[in-house]
Amino acid sequence: SNADLAVAETKNLLQKDSLNVKYWDKLAQLYIYSKNDTTAAITCLEKAVNIFPEPEYIISLGVMYAYKKNAKALEVADALLIGKKANADKEALFIKGIYYSSINEKSKAVSFFDECIKLDYTYVSAYLEKGIILYNDKKYIDAQKSFEKVLTISNTHTEAYFWTGKSLEAQNKK
Repeated sequence: SNADLAVAETKNLLQKDSLNVKYWDKLAQLYIYSKNDTTAAITCLEKAVNIFPEPEYIISLGVMYAYKKNAKALEVADALLIGKKANADKEALFIKGIYYSSINEKSKAVSFFDECIKLDYTYVSAYLEKGIILYNDKKYIDAQKSFEKVLTISNTHTEAYFWTGKSLEAQNKK
């Protein structure tokens, strides 16, 4: 497949230049989006962060840890909050929200998503994740509001349309 070719080519480039952080990041993205292999993606992002600890790579690594229920996500988030130089407070709060959602501490997750939204009312990922939690808790009207907020920010967000429809359907509204 094309994904296999892309992974092979990126690995080939890394054999020639193993310190190229952009190649590690690209390989991580390929593993996530083409292979659905978060474990391999985490390994790549850890290498990228070790080479060049830029906020974008640290944030990506934190999000991956959070989705995998790895408590290192909280360490990454706290480091971002303490560091301040990265100006990544909202991303740190988002990472914590994802982590707590992953380990099924839903109210804690929602509070972190709310804090994230207070810092940036256009942070659509926080609204979306919050809405999914609300939907799964059968709070369909609140979930619908969260998804509709995404659509006011980005009226082409297909996932928000999908979840808005599911929320309306759960309320027996067409």
